[in-house]
Amino acid sequence: MRNAPALLLAAAPAADAETHQVKMLNRNASGAMVYEPDFVQHRAIR
Repeated sequence: MRNAPALLLAAAPAADAETHQVKMLNRNASGAMVYEPDFVQHRAIR
């Protein structure tokens, strides 16, 4: 029973992950306190 958590982690499929960088800017052409990029599109993994 001590090895059960380790076995579960070893049997879990590897996650495909990407890192997205979102910057909070003081101002740009759109206005003040905006995020760049405005929109982040991602794919949900089921």
